[in-house]
Amino acid sequence: MNLRAWILVLIVFSMITGCTQQENEQPPVEEDQEEVEQDEDNQENQPAQDNTLDKEEAEHLIQSFRDQLIQETDEHLKVKNFNNKEELVNQLTKLADPELAKEYVDLFYKEENGDLYIIPKGGPVLLNKDLPYELAKNEGGLYYITQNNETEAKGKYSLYILFNQSDGKWIIQDIKLDVEEQHDPEDIPDQKKEEPAEDVIYSKQQIEQKGHLLLVNKSHALPEDYVPEELVIPDVLFTFEEQLPKKQMQKEAARALEEMFQQAKAENINLYAVSGYRSYERQDQIFQYNVNQHGEEYANQFSARPGESEHQTGLTMDITSRSANFGLIQQFGETKEGKWVAENAHQYGFIVRYPENQEDITGYIYEPWHLRYIGKEAAKEVYKRKVTLEEFVNSMIPKG
Repeated sequence: MNLRAWILVLIVFSMITGCTQQENEQPPVEEDQEEVEQDEDNQENQPAQDNTLDKEEAEHLIQSFRDQLIQETDEHLKVKNFNNKEELVNQLTKLADPELAKEYVDLFYKEENGDLYIIPKGGPVLLNKDLPYELAKNEGGLYYITQNNETEAKGKYSLYILFNQSDGKWIIQDIKLDVEEQHDPEDIPDQKKEEPAEDVIYSKQQIEQKGHLLLVNKSHALPEDYVPEELVIPDVLFTFEEQLPKKQMQKEAARALEEMFQQAKAENINLYAVSGYRSYERQDQIFQYNVNQHGEEYANQFSARPGESEHQTGLTMDITSRSANFGLIQQFGETKEGKWVAENAHQYGFIVRYPENQEDITGYIYEPWHLRYIGKEAAKEVYKRKVTLEEFVNSMIPKG
């Protein structure tokens, strides 16, 4: 082979090896990009997380919660499968919000001598699959079940079970009852029949002048057409989900209620609002119902005539707790929630409007659930003096 041929071979060889080396040194950008694109394609092709809840799944979740909550015990009510509350709470949190699980365990169980015992009482009120119910969404987008029922023990009530998603699975967020107000005959003291007092019916100007210290009772009434200004819905837990007028309060009172509920929550006290503003017409319906059930004299010891109800002021909220089974009952005052409210409500401008053993002054039986907003300064003074609103207002009237 002559020199020119050798040079040609060397040139061709160099070109081939150079191209090969260049290809090998290229970073695998396109290959990686291809993988990324494939991953994105795979993600797009994967089905989206199912955010719908059907009745069958909801029923199964409620039944599972019931089965886990009501544990098997021996003849001494000692729980067989769990040694303490924490173990049972951990089990229930697979099905329900951890705080809800703890509340129910605290309500139905106690620890003694290193063992866990069930507290003998009526079981939790949960879904009755034999009765119709609705599955809907609330304002916050949470699914909830609502069911109306009536039992001898509880009377008429509406059950609400809320659901939420946690780590991609459905859990029970809350369980609550909206219970029709009930009264035990033993709660009504014997009273002398009173001659009906001549009502003072406030004018609009008088209502504005008296402000938060407006006294409304059996002798001081509001006009039929009175509707408070600036009614808003406080951002607190209610025993029901619908957007009803009874969620409303005057704006300042609503903000104070929010502040109180928030502090209670920080101290592991869970409160629920039940009933705030009530129109004259609505109070008339309620009073007539109670009269039909109990007679007028008996009914007026716990139910106000239209115009004589503080609820019409928009400054009142009835509250309750799970430990009181969501009822407006005197036993609420004996719960940890009721005791906290009695000791702390004044710091937020509220008083327990109808204290115990003050029926002769207020005209109504003891209602530890009935809170009335009068402003922080006045509420602290009422609390300090241990007086009723009637006594406090009368003390402010100039003598002579």
